[in-house]
Amino acid sequence: MNHGAKSLLLGLTVLLLLSTALPVYAAGRPQALPPLPEWPIIGPLLRWLGLVPAAPTPTPTPAPTPTPAVPEYRITNLRDLLALAKTLRAGERVRIVATAEELQEALNAYISTTGQRQGLRSATVTLDQETFKAQATIDRTALEKMGMAVPLSSDTLQLDASGTLGAADCYLTVTLQEVRVNGETFPLLSLGNRLINDMLVNQWPPEACVEQVSITPAQVAVEGYRR
Repeated sequence: MNHGAKSLLLGLTVLLLLSTALPVYAAGRPQALPPLPEWPIIGPLLRWLGLVPAAPTPTPTPAPTPTPAVPEYRITNLRDLLALAKTLRAGERVRIVATAEELQEALNAYISTTGQRQGLRSATVTLDQETFKAQATIDRTALEKMGMAVPLSSDTLQLDASGTLGAADCYLTVTLQEVRVNGETFPLLSLGNRLINDMLVNQWPPEACVEQVSITPAQVAVEGYRR
């Protein structure tokens, strides 16, 4: 920039100073004015003309350190789940993931080893967004042993249920939304929910604490820690 243009800008700066400061004093109430470099229009002009140092570049606020990712383990059968439980340290948090196919395989393995002895003949599970659907063929006597009186004459019952999974007080919880027995709507959902969740509490391993459960059409994920 040539000397004449810079002088002209300096003159304009002085005029701006006078036009800003004079009304303050004319008001009859003297006010403490901020330093010139802090004035909205004057400050940038003074810095551009080189009459005051440039404003320092503000130091960026450091980004928060992200929480370390929770280790994720894919479980394909009950043996994997039991083996993982033995290796975890107290307080160690993990996320256990199983696809719909893996969940079905684990269910089939349970039926072949334990379920049939308890009257569970077959079962299938379908995952949806935050919900599940289950179908099972079960002996009538198995439900009666659980305290559920079924007003049907058939010795083998077809159960169809839908619901959600959650966590409360470190336990896995089941909330049934609909249950049908041999095509008939089961009216006492609250009773069914209580029986299932009481059974989960009684059989739940005391060292396992479930904090969160999520369901998608592809998989179910359970997050928690070892107590």
